[in-house]
Amino acid sequence: GNACVMGYRTWQTLKKPLPNRLNIVLSRNSEIEAQDSVMLLRDVES
Repeated sequence: GNACVMGYRTWQTLKKPLPNRLNIVLSRNSEIEAQDSVMLLRDVES
């Protein structure tokens, strides 16, 4: 599958992770819960 990189505000607009791809969310917000197929990055260097 492919990867989709998005910011936290875009992530908030989704009802669930995008199917058949790795969802990468960039945010310093620690309130986001990890899910299958979702990678949380606190900064671009991660």
